[in-house]
Amino acid sequence: MSALLLNGKLCPSSEGVAVASEALQQLYFDLGAIEQTALLQPGGNSTKVPIGKGRTPFSLPEAVERELRHLLVRKTCVWDGRQWTPDDSQPLPDKSEQQLPKPIDLHDPLAANLPTPPELIEGILHQGSKMVIGGGSKSFKTWNLLDLALSVAAGVPWWEFATTKARVLYINFELQDAFFNSRVKSLLTEKECTVDETQFMYWGLRGHAAAFKNLKAEILAATNLSDLTLIVVDPIYKGLGDRDENKAGDIASLLNEIESLAVATGAAVVFGHHFSKGNQAGKEAIDRVSGSGVFARDPDTILTMTRHKDEDAYVVDTILRNFPPIEPFVVRWGHPLMMRDRKLDPKDLKKANAPQEKYSDEQILASLDSREMTTTDWQKDAGNRIGISSSGFNIRRRRLEEHGLITQNGKKWRRVSK
Repeated sequence: MSALLLNGKLCPSSEGVAVASEALQQLYFDLGAIEQTALLQPGGNSTKVPIGKGRTPFSLPEAVERELRHLLVRKTCVWDGRQWTPDDSQPLPDKSEQQLPKPIDLHDPLAANLPTPPELIEGILHQGSKMVIGGGSKSFKTWNLLDLALSVAAGVPWWEFATTKARVLYINFELQDAFFNSRVKSLLTEKECTVDETQFMYWGLRGHAAAFKNLKAEILAATNLSDLTLIVVDPIYKGLGDRDENKAGDIASLLNEIESLAVATGAAVVFGHHFSKGNQAGKEAIDRVSGSGVFARDPDTILTMTRHKDEDAYVVDTILRNFPPIEPFVVRWGHPLMMRDRKLDPKDLKKANAPQEKYSDEQILASLDSREMTTTDWQKDAGNRIGISSSGFNIRRRRLEEHGLITQNGKKWRRVSK
């Protein structure tokens, strides 16, 4: 049986007496939901450690042990064969003194001339900060988060914002692994960039939704996840566990855990979240994200993507705690990337009950994917494929030309390369 090490102290469980921190005792009480689960210690050995009177013994998993090393331990307890009792040789400070830094004079930090954390995304995100990207259903949030992560891993621009090359962990709750791989290949090809080995770490957790506190412990325990600079969680609601996204206390607790992960790793944490139901044009940008308002007020950076009146276009609003404000701008979807569209007015949000266009730009442009075509041939091809009328086609063709998505070479039209 392998020895159990807690807070640097050997616990000889075979003698019936073990030393453990008060933090460990409290943690196991908090994990009461898994008290019937046999958790194995690293190396495959099961070292049972009795915690609390009348409770089922537990083994200490590596992830929990690593988590404990990040707790502030102020007092030890001893197991007398029946229950845990305080070790009075190490008095416990007042509760108000535990885990909190002491107040300091203002002149101390001013004199220290503390450096500003590095910018991972210029003007948008500092290392160690939290950021949320909010959008409606099927607004390409996962594509955008993956584009962001790959851009940082490769050190290339994202939405025309410069990035600093850094090591990334992408936690995917949404996609099957095969489709995730396909999207990565499409984005790297379109962006004409590569990602160095070990620069982008992938954690595929579709079908394994777990409370974020468990994810945090696993991340801190994993030896191959050192030196992370950016952690992306997509989507965040899969990490809620038994929390309610509409309860401020539950979401505050979740975001506190995300913040503690950012502090422990030094990495920025970015996550995606959905809008509430219905048209969002009449709401303030900060109020569009679904659930508790804490979602929209706790992160350091908030990006919202609200539908523009033009098909496949979105207005991006930024709420920035630590950067100067950025004027709203428009991005347009052109598979597999969302690109800036400076010709569209960000004030033209899609209004409630506005008629939807029957055909998307991508459907109309698909005729030009592999060849150039005359107006007549293009209209016939689009009509046969999607059923668009001649008059409707000409209206949309003129708009595509105005937006710079097509150009004419003699009598033939071709798509403009992004």
